[in-house]
Amino acid sequence: MSHSQAEQPPTRYLRQSNHRPRQPVAALFHTAALTWYSFVWSWHFLSKRARYLPGFRGFGLYFRYLTFYSYTLQLLQLVASFFTHILQDSARLAWVERGADDLSCAVFGLANVVTCMFYLIDATTKDVVEGGREIAQQRPPWLGISVHLLNSIVAWLDIILSQPRSFSRRSQWLSIGLAVFYLHWILLCSHINGAFPYPFLNKLPQPQGFVGVAVGGVVLFFCVFQLGKFVMAPLQRIKMKYS
Repeated sequence: MSHSQAEQPPTRYLRQSNHRPRQPVAALFHTAALTWYSFVWSWHFLSKRARYLPGFRGFGLYFRYLTFYSYTLQLLQLVASFFTHILQDSARLAWVERGADDLSCAVFGLANVVTCMFYLIDATTKDVVEGGREIAQQRPPWLGISVHLLNSIVAWLDIILSQPRSFSRRSQWLSIGLAVFYLHWILLCSHINGAFPYPFLNKLPQPQGFVGVAVGGVVLFFCVFQLGKFVMAPLQRIKMKYS
């Protein structure tokens, strides 16, 4: 296979790009979601109120938190999805669509795991936020909802409104890679900072505590990914029926 052939995107993406139906609802959704995500993400670095958050200092900054790590990946996915609505060049559009599809499927599980684990741990330990309730009360009221609940709603709306997401083997491997990278990343951050970014983890016996939480999170992550893959089949039939 020649070098030029190796760089060609899959034919199914070229076919989708050349005969691509307009998606005004998806375009409006991706534009609105991208605008809000950009605001929330940049607020963490530009707002004076954000300086009081624990993630503003220390090695890894906000990125040592699974919430912000996942939120950043969702932001990148929304950027790619936004460009699928405005690009005209078929070859470039095919590559962007593939990237948007892979990221959407990969972060779908992460976003839902963030929501499930946050509210589960918060309900059982009341100690999920670094800095305790005092720091939590200093956050704007919209911040917690945006990064812990709206993130999952956006992930579900994306796979519902967009062109059928593939949940392909490639996106599954990408999702596994992102999860494994974060587990190594949080260990590195905890080693340099002297503690995990989540108080409940610091109270557990180690390394059993970290391993147990990591295994539970990975299992939940895998189940949510499979759930997304499962619902795509009937969802695609519904879209084809009313398209």
